Amino acid sequence: MLIYVTNRNLCKDDFLKRVACLASGKPHAIILREKDLSTEAYQALAEKVKDICDSAGVQLIISKYITVAKNLRISSVQVSMGDL
Repeated sequence: MLIYVTNRNLCKDDFLKRVACLASGKPHAIILREKDLSTEAYQALAEKVKDICDSAGVQLIISKYITVAKNLRISSVQVSMGDL
């Protein structure tokens, strides 16, 4: 099982193009782990990544932002032990 975990600050090229490239390899899932964003900015990014993942048939897992997962109807959420 292969699950990618994102960190756009480490991506030296276009982040969304990189996500699309990774999704085309059909991993089990991609965790959108962008903890430094506001909820609004995270949701905007998550909407774009969700479109990419949906097109590729790859599960998107939301990290930390439970309200974003609810808004986008994504059932998988990853949270830290402290947030749990």
